[in-house]
Amino acid sequence: MDNEQRLRLADLRGKVVVLDFWGVGCASCQEPLQKMQNYHEQNPAWKGRVELVPISIDGSLKAASEHLAKRGWTNTFNVWAPGGQDSTPVKAFRVTAIPVCYIIGTNGVIAAANYTFAMDIPEIVNGLLK
Repeated sequence: MDNEQRLRLADLRGKVVVLDFWGVGCASCQEPLQKMQNYHEQNPAWKGRVELVPISIDGSLKAASEHLAKRGWTNTFNVWAPGGQDSTPVKAFRVTAIPVCYIIGTNGVIAAANYTFAMDIPEIVNGLLK
């Protein structure tokens, strides 16, 4: 979000990637996103090996950016999907409800998918890093 550059998942190949689709107005999205801010600190072995990528599907970049800045949620690789619910990432991952999380292994294959609040993200990621 900060540098307004495009991100391709292929750019993250070789890392475990946690994609978390969320929105500013989604009450159940907030707690998982807040927890995600501490995952790297709580899991030092993730350094350089895991990318946490919350994807805002809000209608504007400004709304998402202001929301994250207000809460200080800057410990993740925050992205915005232009087009919101009609965006390419939403369509590609067939997102029908949020918050939803996809964990992608180092080989680029989806290893886990579920509602974000229903997943033990650190346990899944640590299992993939073994």
